[in-house]
Amino acid sequence: MPKSGEDRAAKYGAKFDAEVVRSRYAATSTIAKTAQETKQRELATLATNVRNILDTAGIPAIYTAAFLSFANKLYGVIQKFSGDVAVYQANLEYTKWVNMVSPIDSDASVLKQIWNLFADTLGTKS
Repeated sequence: MPKSGEDRAAKYGAKFDAEVVRSRYAATSTIAKTAQETKQRELATLATNVRNILDTAGIPAIYTAAFLSFANKLYGVIQKFSGDVAVYQANLEYTKWVNMVSPIDSDASVLKQIWNLFADTLGTKS
């Protein structure tokens, strides 16, 4: 028989100990902060590279968020997956974004340039 909501809440409440949670966060905070700083630097560099691509292509700044969202999706894919799975997932995102930005990037050349920022992991798209 499935557990009721009250039973589930009681089980969670019994497992939750603020001191244990606090000590786990304290023990790993330095590692987590260092990892986060690295990721934030990578994302800042990515944003700069995307804006440079858009500037070269003559895409107005108002469209930066759309193309940066695509770049962030690819970044997320390579953080979670590797090899053929990463390429497959990235291609799903690419196909979706080609349709979304087609009025701005009719030949998908900008998306391809953004993809190629991840060429070391995903291969090149021409």
